[in-house]
Amino acid sequence: KVSTMDPAGSYDNGSFQVMNQVYPFLMNFVPGTGALEPDIAQRCAFSAPTTYNCVLKPGLKFASGNPISAEDVVFSFQRAVLLDKTPAFILTQFGFTKENVKQRIQQTGPLTLTLTTEKVFAPTFVLSPSGHSTKAIRFWMNAAFRRYS
Repeated sequence: KVSTMDPAGSYDNGSFQVMNQVYPFLMNFVPGTGALEPDIAQRCAFSAPTTYNCVLKPGLKFASGNPISAEDVVFSFQRAVLLDKTPAFILTQFGFTKENVKQRIQQTGPLTLTLTTEKVFAPTFVLSPSGHSTKAIRFWMNAAFRRYS
């Protein structure tokens, strides 16, 4: 059963089965392995123990034809924390709160963004959800509604 198509509000298998086919990831698992590879990201990496940087692939577009930017990704992450629905724990476990999310998840350029965690976590812990159904580093189309509706 699909409960919602809003990844900021759903945490059920039915919804995820559909969303997994519709919305891209920044990073995703290589099929059949635990290895991560870029999806809409050109690259993502830690630049410091608490700082994770992503660069988006240039030229990506929404289905509408409008360009995808770091602003869209940042908006989506911030929105998930601010709405505080079930999936929010995926980001809040890294120290993102309603009070600090706008300072800790920021656009740093047209195609770049930075996530700064509250404390040092094992990179495998931070990265593991990024390609998993938990959607920690998941990007979805909701940002398009803000910019293009």
